[in-house]
Amino acid sequence: MPGSASLAPCTEPALICFHESRRLVMLPSHSQFLAHRDVPPSGSSGEVRHVRRMLFPNVQTLNAVASDLLHSLKESEPLEPHALPLLETKTLIFIAGAEGSGTSVLRRLLAAPDCCASLGPNFSKLPDHPEARRLFAEFVDASARLWDRTAPLSEHLKARCDWHSAAERIVVSPVFSDRTHLVLKRSFPFGVPHGVGSPDLWDVLDLFADTRIVVIYREPCAAVYSAFRRGFDSDLRRLAVMCAEQLTRLAAYAQTIDTGLVRIISYGALCKAPDATLQPLSAFAGIPFDAISDAVRKERIMTDTDRRYASELPRSDVTWLERFFDARRRRQWEKLELSSLVA
Repeated sequence: MPGSASLAPCTEPALICFHESRRLVMLPSHSQFLAHRDVPPSGSSGEVRHVRRMLFPNVQTLNAVASDLLHSLKESEPLEPHALPLLETKTLIFIAGAEGSGTSVLRRLLAAPDCCASLGPNFSKLPDHPEARRLFAEFVDASARLWDRTAPLSEHLKARCDWHSAAERIVVSPVFSDRTHLVLKRSFPFGVPHGVGSPDLWDVLDLFADTRIVVIYREPCAAVYSAFRRGFDSDLRRLAVMCAEQLTRLAAYAQTIDTGLVRIISYGALCKAPDATLQPLSAFAGIPFDAISDAVRKERIMTDTDRRYASELPRSDVTWLERFFDARRRRQWEKLELSSLVA
């Protein structure tokens, strides 16, 4: 074809999957899912039967196909979460916990093995390649937009597609070929302004076929003081209310998610007996323990921080905080407390 030599190559595949009576086509250049009425493959039922990736010879051809689809669409709708194909070949380790509960230190420890990659504030562990940070940053950014509680539905649905696309780019990238595990942590809540984001663990489970969720639980008075001391909010009560709400959510997840996919650990146990706490966790996540044990030695974990609030806050604040987190309120997240008891 005249002038074809000047056409830019299309290096990113389109993703095609069949669901019910629609052929759903994701065209990377359009960053959206397009629903196109078509006869499904033979034997198709109301579930995704197969996924086909197609490489177009150049971007112009891909855009021409996109244009034809846009003109022929009878309806356009985002792909429902359950219809997105679960990604294979890598394991996602997702660390969850109320803010101030030790999610950051746990992320550093679990990401220590060579087979793991992670990115986040104050810590990154990625392949030594310029593409690695960009790809993982896209993944982390999409998750923040996905769980922005102030976002309208349209932005939320776009973020869902972006997150899946970013994860798929990591999975197929040669840069991450030697990394079998991706470690992502999010506090409950996270983001600025304070509380704008809060993870949805069902979204996490809808992303990778192999997902491991680790919930870290810390004595709530200590967790609130940690968040207060680090300036997440200037008011102790606001932080306590947020912590109670998020612990209740986490307990509900822990109660309903398949027990084979989630583990609950205690921050106190991690500090007092890190090897005994982390060794079964490494087996659960499918990562080698030796590198984690070495990371523990370097971390120099303090063992006496859970009572720090009692000596550093004014006595009246200590009294209020301990009364707020009384036995009645703690029963709302009893699942977390019982599952994380220090042996």
